[in-house]
Amino acid sequence: MSSPLRDVFCGLLSGLSTSLVLQPMDKALYLGMKHHRPFFHAENWKRPYHAMGQTLFYRAASHALYFPIEQWTRKYFDSNLAGGIVAGAMMSTILNPMSVIRFQCWLYHTSFQREVSNLYYGRGFKNFGKGLAATLIRDVVFGAVYATTRHWDAFGYIDHNDDGYDYQQ
Repeated sequence: MSSPLRDVFCGLLSGLSTSLVLQPMDKALYLGMKHHRPFFHAENWKRPYHAMGQTLFYRAASHALYFPIEQWTRKYFDSNLAGGIVAGAMMSTILNPMSVIRFQCWLYHTSFQREVSNLYYGRGFKNFGKGLAATLIRDVVFGAVYATTRHWDAFGYIDHNDDGYDYQQ
């Protein structure tokens, strides 16, 4: 399997598995913060897999796309730091609307179609950008730190191959 295809495949598997494991905790954390309730409050744990389709899509897409984009931008800019920053910014911008829809589904216990309609007819496309600034900051910082440390050769342990992958010697 080629490197980009391997990245996409591994990212999809990673996204799907983390979705299944983390969905109930993500939802409980979000609802607890939104309603000022403790994390383990019973209301936060009702229907833990509600809006699971959005979560599966969001995480699978994010994991599957991040690594090939990070690799390409790193090579394009000839910089680990710039590649990570651009990849993080691209992913947060592309996937933020899906995240907004998912959070609204959790909050109001509604369907994907209902929330897309509610959000659009509320304030138009502006609603799909809720939280984008915070998400951009989070993902740009993550991308910068991850890409820089992933390819850092401070102690001479990482062999930088032409394919851009790091293998322990």
